[in-house]
Amino acid sequence: MSLDLPIMLMIVLFLALGIFSQWLADRIKWPSIVVMAIVGLLVGPILGITNPKEALGSEVFSPIVSLAVAIILFEGSSNLDFRELKGISKAVIRIITVGAVIAWILGAIALHTILNFPISVSFVMGGLFLITGPTVIQPLLKQAKVKRNVDSILRWESIILDPIGPMLALTAFYIFQIIEQGISFIVILIFVLKILAVVVIGFGASYLFNWFIRQDMIPQNLMPPIQFVFYSLNI
Repeated sequence: MSLDLPIMLMIVLFLALGIFSQWLADRIKWPSIVVMAIVGLLVGPILGITNPKEALGSEVFSPIVSLAVAIILFEGSSNLDFRELKGISKAVIRIITVGAVIAWILGAIALHTILNFPISVSFVMGGLFLITGPTVIQPLLKQAKVKRNVDSILRWESIILDPIGPMLALTAFYIFQIIEQGISFIVILIFVLKILAVVVIGFGASYLFNWFIRQDMIPQNLMPPIQFVFYSLNI
């Protein structure tokens, strides 16, 4: 039964549960993502204590989720060190290119043949299954105690594939949508323009941020929040 909680109390409750889950995971030596997932399922679908989407509304809930994704990726990518790529760059490139395509195709084939999903749904979900995410990989790496080069490869893979997976899924979705609507010049043109707009915004924001840094226009104490703002533009 869902509780009719004030929005502010709901936000505080989620923050408290998130902090408690990480503290508990540290005490019992479990990956924090596992404990947080269990707690989230308990207060959400299982016990039905609260439903954020219903309480906040889809117009507020969706931007909050997108912002949370930006925070997760921002926190993970800010810890990357390009010096780590020395000696592992070939492995990382192969994983995020050839490995990603193979995993995408094989995942789609498995969904279509084993679970009898439509081929369009299979390719969309296959792209989403590529997403591992730093919030999943990094806690597991802390528990596994793997070698340093393996740790670096998996961390780079988890962070870089986070945006690549959804891009592949969206590309497949739009391609099948174009096929269903009928291939026409206008539909293809709109699709290409959307892709170009995303690329321009992403590279433009990155270039502008780097230019600000080179010109020493950003105070050191404001670097993290400004970096987060520019990163959110790419999300």
